[in-house]
Amino acid sequence: GGLLVEIHYPTLLLPFFVVATAAAFSSVLHPPERGLFKKLASERGMVIILFIVVVLYSMIVIGPLAQSIPVMAKSGAIADRVNLERSVVRSLPEIGTVAGFDSVTELSDRPRLYSLHYVFLGKKQFSDERYIVPDDASVLLLELRDFLFYQLLYRREDNDNVGGYARIRNFLEERGFRPTFFLDRFAVFLRDAGPTVQPLYSTTPPVGLQGNPSVHASIAFLGWAAPTGALETATRSVGQRSFTTLPFSVSFEKNRASDELLQLELRLLENGQARHRLLLPFGGGVYPTSDWPVGQIVTSRYDILIPRQLAGKTLVADLRVLRVDGAVALNGVRGLELRYRQYEAVGEPIRFGEIHVPASTR
Repeated sequence: GGLLVEIHYPTLLLPFFVVATAAAFSSVLHPPERGLFKKLASERGMVIILFIVVVLYSMIVIGPLAQSIPVMAKSGAIADRVNLERSVVRSLPEIGTVAGFDSVTELSDRPRLYSLHYVFLGKKQFSDERYIVPDDASVLLLELRDFLFYQLLYRREDNDNVGGYARIRNFLEERGFRPTFFLDRFAVFLRDAGPTVQPLYSTTPPVGLQGNPSVHASIAFLGWAAPTGALETATRSVGQRSFTTLPFSVSFEKNRASDELLQLELRLLENGQARHRLLLPFGGGVYPTSDWPVGQIVTSRYDILIPRQLAGKTLVADLRVLRVDGAVALNGVRGLELRYRQYEAVGEPIRFGEIHVPASTR
């Protein structure tokens, strides 16, 4: 998506470059009997070799090829999430849509598309003019990962970040958006619809909490819960695809005043080594720990996609509270990625126990 946005203007010039390149080849292969072309014709083999070397050097050093290889090497690990995103996007009704960073590109063919990012900021790009989503917006695609970006893009001391999370909460409430789908990092909200799934967070702990309470900086872990009472995988279908997921919820309480933003990290371990890591925002992203008053209890719900390469394995799941800092940067294919300078675990890991992933996840 990011690469498409970056090259869509230069693409208009590509036909002219193609024609110019073809003309250059024609001049070298069939040179006029004069000047520089006659000289080059006598060294045609060397000219072709130099041309190939220059093109390859430019692709590797200047172009995106070298930077793209590490990203492409991870494509197996993200294939399921890409398939899930496409399935979710295709399932959205063709009406006025609000979406986040990545999904805006996937939905760019829609005539009525609005940015949740500007709802967070409360104003238009490069302007102090208030950003107002038109009243025809009736579906909202929320991505939990967007809120990890907001934490690093907009510091707590920046004016851009003041009240951003509250603005999104108020927007959802005032416009009557209710959750109708939630899986992994994607949540779909429809306007004036009866909720068909549990909310991403609640301010009461569920019944039957498990685990040992513990303190993590300014918050205290109260316990975890799962739909069946035991931590186990589930199978979810989206469109024509099926996905293996891990549903659970965790409850925390704010025990002292602090405006620091904390995150959760889910780890799936095999023989003590992390086979899968995933950063998770508290409160569905829209209600971070910095907004909690002292004494507030918040239960955050998740339904995590398990990569297909973990099929058939028995893993140990745990959860860590993290204090993070870093920046948002571009990866090799010019997409946004999180780069952390600080990645500090606060307190001991919260152990969930073993899970068994079915041998066939698709």
